[in-house]
Amino acid sequence: MDGLARPFDPAGGARRPVLPFSILDFVPFCALLAVGWGLAWVGVVSIPAARVVGVAGFHGALLAGALADGRRVWRRGTPGLVCTGLLLIAATLSHASVWGSASYLAVPVAVGIFTFRDQARGDLGLPLRWDPGAVALGLAVGLFLGVHLLISASRTLGYQIRLSPLAPILAALAYDAGANVCSAECFFRGALFGRWQRRWGFWRAAGAATGLSVIRYLFDPALPRSIEVVTGVVFYLSLLGLSGCALVWWSGSLLPSAAASLAFFSAYRTLAGW
Repeated sequence: MDGLARPFDPAGGARRPVLPFSILDFVPFCALLAVGWGLAWVGVVSIPAARVVGVAGFHGALLAGALADGRRVWRRGTPGLVCTGLLLIAATLSHASVWGSASYLAVPVAVGIFTFRDQARGDLGLPLRWDPGAVALGLAVGLFLGVHLLISASRTLGYQIRLSPLAPILAALAYDAGANVCSAECFFRGALFGRWQRRWGFWRAAGAATGLSVIRYLFDPALPRSIEVVTGVVFYLSLLGLSGCALVWWSGSLLPSAAASLAFFSAYRTLAGW
């Protein structure tokens, strides 16, 4: 992260705003979501088309905010706009074919290219060099939480674990890697926690960033509304978020946290009925 690479500036922290982006940056994405779902509600466009717009608008907004780097995100050629376009294409292809979901993987590739092109985005926790041991630790953390989730869900709530058919599971994992995990890690752990931990310290920053990330999942329309499921979501995603913040704090990189999230959601996708 940039705090590890840049020289100490005793006045620098006071000048930096609380948010690493402008709230106005999200106006076009909110408008896109409102128009898409509004047209679906009156029957002008289909529900699948509205979902395509929803995926591109929501995850594109998170990536745009994380990658804004002081620029307006709707300016041509900015990373956020490019990622939103890739998300729109991937969401469209995934509705056309289950294997079209593989196109979601283009999004983290694009984020990596932008990081390589602009080394200043080490601020986001995406350094050009990374520690394989830290990534392995992240995978272990995510697998532990994922296995614990499977045991709890199967024994307490009666959910079944399934490994077939394989195609929908792989499609969901491609969506997780390219949209769900990628946008959440860049926005909540990279942009927000990365900024706040230098301003407030670890616990306040981790609590705030994790709380916002859990709220994001609670608004997921695909999430069952039963009290048991909502309680489980809050519990596991809080642990996953705090663990991710600790991994970022320790390693200076988003990659271990992203590995933990991807391992956790890989386990989650084997539950029947997600």
